[in-house]
Amino acid sequence: MKPEGMLYVAIIKNDLDKVIEACSKYPFLAEEREGKDKPLLSEAVTKGNPKIIEAMLDHGFYIDPLRLPEKTTPLGYSINYDQDEIIELLLTRGANPNIGRPLIGTLNCNTLEKRFKYVKLLVEHGADVNRLYDLYGDSNNQFTVLDWANDPEIVDYLREKGAKTAAELKAQPSLSIGESIKQEKSLLQEVITFFHNKIGGVESQAITETIPSTFPIAIHTIPPAEDRDYLTLFTTGLSSQAMNTPPGEEDYAYAELFIQLPSDWQLEKTNDIHWSWPLDWLFQIAQYPHENDTWLGGALTIIANDEPPQKLAPKIPFTCLMLFAEKSFVRSDQKQVQLYRVVPLYTEERDLELKEGIPALMRAFDRKNVPFVVDLHRPSVVD
Repeated sequence: MKPEGMLYVAIIKNDLDKVIEACSKYPFLAEEREGKDKPLLSEAVTKGNPKIIEAMLDHGFYIDPLRLPEKTTPLGYSINYDQDEIIELLLTRGANPNIGRPLIGTLNCNTLEKRFKYVKLLVEHGADVNRLYDLYGDSNNQFTVLDWANDPEIVDYLREKGAKTAAELKAQPSLSIGESIKQEKSLLQEVITFFHNKIGGVESQAITETIPSTFPIAIHTIPPAEDRDYLTLFTTGLSSQAMNTPPGEEDYAYAELFIQLPSDWQLEKTNDIHWSWPLDWLFQIAQYPHENDTWLGGALTIIANDEPPQKLAPKIPFTCLMLFAEKSFVRSDQKQVQLYRVVPLYTEERDLELKEGIPALMRAFDRKNVPFVVDLHRPSVVD
């Protein structure tokens, strides 16, 4: 029997031990992203055993695989099956309510109590209440969750959260240049506020480019404190415009970057590449998508410094940078902003990901208990 079949049978039989055995023996199964068949994690959701779902997630299974062409995620299936515990489990573990159509799915539940409960849960976990959906694949005939909702209580709740109909969204007047600049600054301030609330006080003075680019980027600092022995750098400016994402990847259209350095990092030595390389790379990566009409590549991307990979800077052992969307938040304009943590890698760590996939690399980090704060002396996670 093929590995996929072994895991499928274990899921169908509700055999937790066999599920764990198959996941451990065949780690490549965790790489499933989308397909015409129901993804294995979605299969587990429909069987309704939270322990099996947790075991699969613990083994690196992607939490938002899509079944095509309807683009249903495990979260969507859990809503279709009225599985309260599993819905909360998936959201707690980081399921993205803006992939697929789970918010629309909540409105098809049998009772008002369920519909209202699930709508609130998804909105509280970042669901975009002003997302436009194509009606039966027709991009000229679009609707929002407010258009789809029939219950007055839910309509009122969505209105309180800023929801609009498709007609209202399309009728919004365009802003003047001055108003656009003011709005852009306000939205970038929301990034600063998010980091302030989640990590700590942000220094008032930002680091900007010596020669401004077409898409200006600023780097902000959060200094070390008693409760955190590291320095945080994060960008603003990348999220000022949507990146050019492929169809179905719109949730990654807006993003910023951050990196965490040792508390004794000499950031003031901007002319010394031994200390300035994190700044240089943050500027370079943040500018790249808009200058090249592309995107950062989804949930996880690895950028190599040339091929074969060269050191990121002289006397720096790392040759690649891993970007993974560790955090996200929804702005006041209902756009989701992905916050990519930047982690330097050795060449052999990049090669592990190329050969065995993302889950294998992440498990190697977990196995070695390597923190994501930059450590120039850390060992490679590849044996």
